[in-house]
Amino acid sequence: MGDTNLQELERVLAHLVVPDMAQIKVAEQRLDQLLSLSQYRCIPEMVNIIHASESAEARHMASVLIRTKGLQAWPQIPQDARMQLRAILLQTTSSESQVLIGHSLCLAISEIAKLESVHQSPWSELVPYVVQLCKHERAPHREMGMFLLSSLAENCVDQLRPFMVDVFSLCATAMGDASISVCGRALTALSALIPVLKPPDAPVFQRMMPQTLQAISRVLTDEGGEGFEWQAVDVIREAAMSDASLLAGSLENVLSLVLQACSAPTASPRTKCSCYALFESLAEFKAKKMVKMGLIPPLLDNLLRALSTSMSGDDDDDDD
Repeated sequence: MGDTNLQELERVLAHLVVPDMAQIKVAEQRLDQLLSLSQYRCIPEMVNIIHASESAEARHMASVLIRTKGLQAWPQIPQDARMQLRAILLQTTSSESQVLIGHSLCLAISEIAKLESVHQSPWSELVPYVVQLCKHERAPHREMGMFLLSSLAENCVDQLRPFMVDVFSLCATAMGDASISVCGRALTALSALIPVLKPPDAPVFQRMMPQTLQAISRVLTDEGGEGFEWQAVDVIREAAMSDASLLAGSLENVLSLVLQACSAPTASPRTKCSCYALFESLAEFKAKKMVKMGLIPPLLDNLLRALSTSMSGDDDDDDD
C-alpha cells in the first residue's frame, strides 16, 4: 500500500467515529474495499498509523481493527516483518498519550501474542518489556504495564508461566503504588492470574495476602478507587474458588476488612454492593470453613447493623 492509500486509510479510520451516520457508512464501505484488496498488507499500515498518526481517532480505530479484523491475516505476514511490527507496537505503548487508545493497543498485543504462541513464534521480548513498563517512573506507564499484564493473563497466560514468580512480585509492588489506578489494575491482573495457579504455587499468593488486603481495603474505601471495586470482588472470589487453598489463614482477616468497609459511614452504594457480593462468594465457597471458625454469628450481626444503618439513611432521605 503506497503513501496515497496510507493517507486515505488514515482518513477513513478517522471518519469511522465522526458524529455523522452518513459519513460513517461511507467510511465503512471504503474500509471494506481496502481490506478486501489485501488485508494482510493493511496491517503494517495500521501499525504505522497507531505509531505515528496525529489523529487520535485514526490511532484508536486502527488499534481496534487490528484486533477485530486483522488477526486472521496476521500469520500471512512474513516472520521478519511480524517481528518489526511487534517491536513498533511495544514501543507505542509507552509513547501513546491517550489512555483509551493505549488500552486498546494492549488488547491487540495480547491477542497477537496468543496467535504467535499458537504458530510457534515466541515473543521473547514481550514479558521483559511488560516488566520494564510496570517499573516505569511515571504512573501512566505503570498503569499501562499492569493493564497489558492483565490482558496477557486473560488471553495468553502461557507467555507468563516461566516468569510467574516475577509477575506476582510485580503485582505485589503495584498494589502498593501511590496511584490508585495502578493499584486497581494490579488487582485486575491478580484476578486473572489466580485461576491458573497450581497448588504448589499457593505460597506465592499467600505471601502477598497482606498487600492484597491493603489494596482491596484501599479501592473499597478510597474515593479514587471507584470503578475498581469489582476487581476486589473478583480477586477474593477467584481465591475462594481455587483448589489451592489460597485463603488459608486469611479468611477471618478478609471478612473483617470487608465488614469494616461496608459499615463505614462514608461507604458508597457501589462499595456496599461490592462488599455484599464478596460475602456471597465467601458464603458460597467457604461456608463450612466459616461455620467451623465461628464467623457466621458476628458476620450476620454486622450485616444486619450495616443494613439497618443503610435503611435508616434511606428513611431520612424520604423525610426530606
